[in-house]
Amino acid sequence: MSKDKERKLDHTAKVQELFVEHVAGLRYFVMSLLPDPDEAQDVIQETFITITAKANDFKEGSNFRAWAYTIARFKVLEVFKKSKREANRLSEAAINILANEAEDLDVDNPKTEALNSCLQKLSEKTATMIELRYKDGLKPSKIAERIGWTAEAVYVALSRTRTSLKNCIQKQLKVSEG
Repeated sequence: MSKDKERKLDHTAKVQELFVEHVAGLRYFVMSLLPDPDEAQDVIQETFITITAKANDFKEGSNFRAWAYTIARFKVLEVFKKSKREANRLSEAAINILANEAEDLDVDNPKTEALNSCLQKLSEKTATMIELRYKDGLKPSKIAERIGWTAEAVYVALSRTRTSLKNCIQKQLKVSEG
């Protein structure tokens, strides 16, 4: 094997390792845009394939996260273009804004750690509601059917839970700074 080909294979392997390091954040980002877990997983896989194919375009020492999130964002847009759900999809501008914000989200970030800690403190029923809403992408009316509540009760509970989580995160961050 030639030295050049060997260097390219080494570089590709390094890029794939970077992907593995960032896959959790990418998954959160993609699932925030595509709540269907199967679609999101397909986009993650397509992103990996594209990153591997374009590994030689990535310059070592540059911002891998920004590069990977950009590729994932384009993969999400491809799903939207192929989808019949045009009326329900986010605009490209909204996806770009979310992508830029998501680049700042790091799973090792103190805010993310605080969120995870606060989520652990939720009651079982509340945690189930949050999971159904934000992981599974269900609407409050569907959540209500599953847990035996009214849709209005689910709306109120989700709103209160978001406020509670926000306050919990702020307290945790103050404690960790203090």
